[in-house]
Formats: sequence, structure tokens, C-alpha cells
Amino acid sequence: MTEPKNKLEQNEKADAGTSEQRDKADKSKSKRKEPTSEDDLFVTKTIYPDAEAVFTARLKPLDALRENCIVVLDTNVLLVPFGVSKQSLDQLRKTYKALADQGRLVVPAHTAREFAKNRTSKLAELYQFLYRRKGLVPIAPRNYPLLEGSKDYQRVLEVEGKINALAKDYNDAIEKALANIAAWRWNDPVSDMYAEVFAKGVIHEVNISPEELSIDWERRVHHKVPPGYKDGGKDQNAGGDLIVWHTILDIGRTRQKSVLFVSGETKPDWWHRVEGRPLYPRYELVDEFRRSSAGESFHMAELSHLMDMFGAAPQVIEEIRKEEVVLAAPTLEFGVEQVSPGRHSFRYMLQRGFEAESAVGRWLAARSPVNVERTSDDFGVDYRVPGPGGDNWVIVKYIGDRVNNIRSRIVDVLSQSSKVKSRYVNGRVMVVLVAENEDIAAKALSVVRQSVAESTAPWLTVVVGTLSGEGAFKEKVAASGMVL
Repeated sequence: MTEPKNKLEQNEKADAGTSEQRDKADKSKSKRKEPTSEDDLFVTKTIYPDAEAVFTARLKPLDALRENCIVVLDTNVLLVPFGVSKQSLDQLRKTYKALADQGRLVVPAHTAREFAKNRTSKLAELYQFLYRRKGLVPIAPRNYPLLEGSKDYQRVLEVEGKINALAKDYNDAIEKALANIAAWRWNDPVSDMYAEVFAKGVIHEVNISPEELSIDWERRVHHKVPPGYKDGGKDQNAGGDLIVWHTILDIGRTRQKSVLFVSGETKPDWWHRVEGRPLYPRYELVDEFRRSSAGESFHMAELSHLMDMFGAAPQVIEEIRKEEVVLAAPTLEFGVEQVSPGRHSFRYMLQRGFEAESAVGRWLAARSPVNVERTSDDFGVDYRVPGPGGDNWVIVKYIGDRVNNIRSRIVDVLSQSSKVKSRYVNGRVMVVLVAENEDIAAKALSVVRQSVAESTAPWLTVVVGTLSGEGAFKEKVAASGMVL
């Protein structure tokens, strides 16, 4: 399809356009007016033309569509495999291949083009990750003649020699790995997998003119009709979501099958959101797809959910879920030079938080005679441990190695425990605070003990601990019936 020349698709060609073209785009933007109550009164009928269907139409459950729905992949989903293991990549290949062989896998053409723009940056992140780990400095030799007769000193020299040899082997191995990455010419493992799976028939090009797309985009932005209106202020790819949406509508119209859109998208022009998290796909999208597909259903889910639906191993699902969170994480740094996370960066803390959750899960499993269940709810509960007197609901909080704001963070999680108790009245609550080192663990314990109010909470257990070098949770202290 021809790329739109206005704000919908400001690619390199548009960026190099004449000043006259840019002036036209600016004038078009300045003419856009804010919606009025009169506009809203009349536009509602265009959004919901079938008023009766608002009450009578029913969305088919996603589980019932597993065997026959069309699976459409978003750009952010195509980038997830760059951060997962070979085991997860193999499972993705198997799932995608099965769907493609059944004619049920679709990659919008715009998604493929966006992937082409972003693939290099993902490979650059990998290269930088390794590059910044090379340069292990050997121990400089120095002779002390006075110690030549000492067996202990001879042992020191022997160990130094081994360390220096290992340092050389380490640096050489990194150099070879870097050379391997540099030699890739779009034949990296992820691109190879896509080349195998995304054969003819998977890519879907929607047949819509730039003019039609521009008119629809202006209408949606003006009246805040999903999707795409949240991208109205973007300088590049402002209409990307809308192009993908028209692709989905075209699939529904031509194939008349339900669609599962697999995406990490969470913006409010795709989802109804509650408490900062997506709850339901926007009803406008569901209804528009139903009308375009002769009554079929539209669903959205993350890649980890798709893999769960198709029976992937739990460790694969968990690894993909972690990478989804990392990709969705907000960042204030841009460019390849900024991708390596510092010790206190958002991404580092996020990763350590995941490691803390997993370590506490193993610790719970080792000390519990019953199955420990991984869970997630609106109150931030991480695990459920069934017990004879009721369920135990476990909240894991990684508090890092900084003293700053440690008191407010701990008070917040203790307050969170009260909300959990109000939800699960007959259960007990365990808060596990995971510190980076023993000094922070001691400070955390002091803060917990000082968080005293008038009433006690016999239903609460607070555990403070650290992570070992092997990634195991080491319990330092447990306090039951803490005073809040």
C-alpha cells in the first residue's frame, strides 16, 4: 500500500519533503478543532449505528475460539523473542508454525515494516550488552623477593596465573560472540525463525488509500474514537495503530472469522483501563469488528497469554511475560548508547523484582507441604499458599539497596496488606521484603518494627530477607502478628 504523506506516516521520504508539503500538514493540523457537545451528539450514532446490538450482541469467549480464530501479531510482539532463551524461541516457532500451517496466522504489512525499523536496535542492544562486559583486567604481576621462599606466596602467584588465564579466555570468548553478532545479515535466530514461519500468505496488506486513511484518522482523533487517537500528537507513525486496525477489519470482512489481536498495547484507545491496568478491549473496537465481520468476535491478549492458550511450558510463559514487562516499561533514555541498564535503573530494578519473586516462590515451595500457586490480582498478591485455617496470600516486595524512601515503600506495602485482608477476609497475609544486602535488610526490619499504630494485625506475617549469589531467598527474620 502507498504510504500516506501526512502525519500518518512521516517516513524518511516525508521528512525530506518540500516546505510547501510541511506547510500544508501544519495548516491541516491547525484546522483541527476540539469536539463540541453538538459534535458528540451526532457522532455517537456513527460509532454505535446498531443500537439494538448494544444489548443483544454477545462476544464469544476466547477459550471457545482457540481452534478457529485468526491470530494477528503486533510489532511489539515480534520484538519479544530478542529477549528470550532458545527454549522459548523454539516454542514460539512451533506455535507460530502450527497456526501458519492452518492459515490462521496474520502479520499486518504495517507491522512487518515497523519490525524492519526496530530490529536493528534490538540487535544493537544485544551487542552492547556483551561489549560492555569485555575488558576484564588481568592482575598485574609484581615480584616480592622477600616472599620467594613462602609456600603461601607461591600459591598466590599460582592462583593469579589461573585468574589471568581465565580473564583472557573470558575476553576472547566475548570477542568471538561479538564477531558472530556483527556477522549477522538479517539471519539472526529471530529473523531466521520469522523467515521460516512467515511464508507466503501470512503477511496481509490492507487495500485502503492514503486519502481514506487520512480522513478516518482525522475523524477518530477529533472525536476520540479508538484506536489511534492517543497517537494524535506523535511526529512519526501517528497513524500506525489505525493502519493495523483497518487490517484487522479487512481480515474480519474478507474471512468472517473471529480475531485474537496479540499485542503488548495497553493505551486507553485500545483498552478500558482500571487502576492503571487494562481490563476490557474498548467496546467501540469490539462492536466495529462485529459489524465488519458479520457477527464475529474481537479479542486482545499478550503473547504470554497466547502461549499459555497453546500449552507452552510454564517457564516459557514466565520468561515471555518478563520480557513483555521490560518492553512495556517506560524509559527516559533513548538511543543505543542508553540501553544498558544501570544498577538503579528502572529496568534493573524490574529484573531484580522478578528474580526476588521467583526466589521467594521457591522458598515457599520448599517450606510448604501443599502446592504453592502463582497468582496475580488487583491488590498485588504474588502467591497463594493453601492452609488448614484458610489461604495464605503472599506479597513479595523487592526493596533494593537504597536507604532513600525505604520507610515510605515499606509503609505502602504494609498498607497494601490491609487491602488484601479486606478482600480475602478469612485468609492470612504474608509480606516478604527482599533486600539487596543484609544492611538494608536490617534497616527494613527496623522500619517494620517502628510502624506501630493502635491496633495489631494477628493475621499478618512479615518476612525480611536477601537474595544469595545463587539467586536463593535467605530468610533473616519473620514476625507474626505485626503491629501496624
